[in-house]
Amino acid sequence: MSSRPPRRLRWVLLCAAAMAVCATVVWAAVRKPSAAQPLPKLETGDLVFQTTRGKLAAVIHAATLSKYTHVGVVVMRKGAPWILEASGPVGMTRFRRFVRRGVGGRYVVKRIKGGLTSIQKRRLVRAGRKYLKRRYDATFRWSDKRMYCSELVWKAYARGLKIRVGEPQTMGELYNVYNPIVRRFAKRAYGDHLPTKELIVTPVRMFDSKLLETIHVNTLL
Repeated sequence: MSSRPPRRLRWVLLCAAAMAVCATVVWAAVRKPSAAQPLPKLETGDLVFQTTRGKLAAVIHAATLSKYTHVGVVVMRKGAPWILEASGPVGMTRFRRFVRRGVGGRYVVKRIKGGLTSIQKRRLVRAGRKYLKRRYDATFRWSDKRMYCSELVWKAYARGLKIRVGEPQTMGELYNVYNPIVRRFAKRAYGDHLPTKELIVTPVRMFDSKLLETIHVNTLL
């Protein structure tokens, strides 16, 4: 009697094995982005949006209903792309390191329609560098004493180039009393005195700006 399984069973086992291999390859790609993946053609001033992890990312997602929870701006240095960002103290991060921190290495690059001139790029970088080493603002205040990600990028554009990439809102507009994540964050950050008139600019407000065009979408690095 043959020890081989019936043809139908062999087919099922083969399909299961193939699916397991595919899942392993995809999972490995998500966990360990390929260093050989070519970079998009970036320019100083490009905005890079991504989805991040953590408690504050969950708050941003709950308040804005957007998957984009972080943004930084590209600064080209000796032909290599860096990201000026506020994820801790304001600083410069290598592009690949920046995108690897995002969920699955996914990111979207947007650019001011028509691009920036060389003079505009220098002015933008100069405006952004003024905030280097400012501590991260985990309460999303509009003061310049501390910075959160979209505030940094928005102010660099607004103050360096007089370009408003998305319009700020008030905290009162974003506050959702029915969402437990938002409600718990507001209670912890502001107590019983939510600053409803405080301005705030979110990553999705900038992402949806009509001044921007999409340059590159990376669904899996």
